Amino acid sequence: MTKTDELIAYISERHPMQSKYLAKVRNEMTDQDIEELGNVLDYFAEDHTIAEMGDAYLLFVEDTLAETKYFVENGSSRYRYSTLEDVIDQVYSNKAYMEKYMLGLQVSGYLWENHRKILGYFRNVLKS
Repeated sequence: MTKTDELIAYISERHPMQSKYLAKVRNEMTDQDIEELGNVLDYFAEDHTIAEMGDAYLLFVEDTLAETKYFVENGSSRYRYSTLEDVIDQVYSNKAYMEKYMLGLQVSGYLWENHRKILGYFRNVLKS
């Protein structure tokens, strides 16, 4: 079992909705995607377990959904944090949270279709 499969199994076990989504994602991932995500997981494995990386991804997912919900419920007119000071105070200055969030964001780069497309775009740009 690859580290990518290990991570997907961990996340799927803890979040049934992600399980269905990730089964589809895993089938769509290229060998390059799987290898690169494996390299990312190996890099972070020095300081984090697969469980911690999976939990960080789930934190990222839940927070993204919560912020989207807030935005929609407030008439798509404002975000929860409306000033830079709010964001610094509530988010960026929380080192433990930011570490998990950024780790989850890194993993989403391979598990979210739109993030993989962005990655693919930059792969092509760098080739040319």
